[in-house]
Amino acid sequence: MSTPPARLDGLAHYLGSRVPYYRGLGVKSFGDVPPLLKATLMARVTDFISDDYPEKRSLEDIMLDRVPGTVVSHNQIQAGPSVLVEQTTGTSGTPGRFPKTNAERTRMSLGIWKHRRRIDPEVSPANFVSALHRSFTAPPDPRIFSQNPAEVRSYYEDAVIGKARWLHVSPRLLCQHIQMFNGAGYPPLVGAIHCCETTGEKLTPGQRKTICDYFGCQVADQYGCIETWAIAYDTTGDAILRELHENVFVEILRHGSLEPITEPGEVGTIAVTSLELRLMPIVRYLNGDRAEWVEDATGRAFRLQEERQSGMMVLDGQLVPGAAVVRKIMKVAVTAFGYFHFDFIQFVQTGEYRMTLRMGPSQKGRTFFEFLKMAAGSSEFSRKPIELSFEELSHAKMETELRGKMTLFVTRLDVSKYAAPGAKGP
Repeated sequence: MSTPPARLDGLAHYLGSRVPYYRGLGVKSFGDVPPLLKATLMARVTDFISDDYPEKRSLEDIMLDRVPGTVVSHNQIQAGPSVLVEQTTGTSGTPGRFPKTNAERTRMSLGIWKHRRRIDPEVSPANFVSALHRSFTAPPDPRIFSQNPAEVRSYYEDAVIGKARWLHVSPRLLCQHIQMFNGAGYPPLVGAIHCCETTGEKLTPGQRKTICDYFGCQVADQYGCIETWAIAYDTTGDAILRELHENVFVEILRHGSLEPITEPGEVGTIAVTSLELRLMPIVRYLNGDRAEWVEDATGRAFRLQEERQSGMMVLDGQLVPGAAVVRKIMKVAVTAFGYFHFDFIQFVQTGEYRMTLRMGPSQKGRTFFEFLKMAAGSSEFSRKPIELSFEELSHAKMETELRGKMTLFVTRLDVSKYAAPGAKGP
């Protein structure tokens, strides 16, 4: 199954008639829509909000963090009776807040559930337990973040008693719980859960094996982002992702020209289009990942690619994807610190356990650095603490950097003598 061209051109017609940014470009067909960077969207927020929404300025103020005392619950903000704003952590290098109407969220959720039932016809909301992505008013279950093995174990035991079939959780959190249970002497929960749906960060082969061994279950790795929700699934562990055709249209664009790649064998940049969003459409959105098309007996899918050599971090004597490590460090820091808007951030590795944080001018930047410093210095990401230093860029320097090809992570080390990443991963 693929996205009908008429559906894409219908979306393009809406953009050209109701969204100021695209109306100004004279968009008439999907081919007229230029690829979109998050930085472009956040720099011109109002122009990307549909004319059908009357409170553009108030929504812009929320999106750009201009409203003191904004209540954030589960990374969501209630912006009106029918609009929720979801915020990213900025782990791509640019933070963002993205509005969706309740109707859009409902349609996107239905698309995800259709795909889940293709994987497992017996899954339903009644037997689906989510440790992540709670609704705005639902309180989190404190047990999943407890350091007491008995309290954490009771969360899973209650799920088993309630006949849970699917568990929706981040791979890092789930593997931390499994390590905790093994240390406390609890037996594995083989057969207790039919499927673990991992989300929120990249699942490594080592994490997949840990989860499969402990639960004896299938693992469905959900690939997506806050902006568009779920994009694709890997249910086999072969790193091949099946597109969620109900909700999104995925392209792989050639580096430089940004022309679509249509055949396997060439690596390009992912551009994702939400087929449901109209309040703030996300169309041909460059999410920063690289991939190539693959063909197998079931049709076309895509495989994500590791970063280039300049994006590989030396850590514990091995090469690992640098952006993946610093995204996790940022996620820990943002969870503790909270959301704030910034224009530029970059991590530069200067030693195996040393990095410099470069940020544009920001009132909250130095305070945020302290949270990053604590996260990097923990033992979660490497055998030794990672030392972090701070560099604030001038406005002029930041503008120069933003005009170039900005990357979240870069190394200044000679990485040629180090081993390639193994299955263990960060």
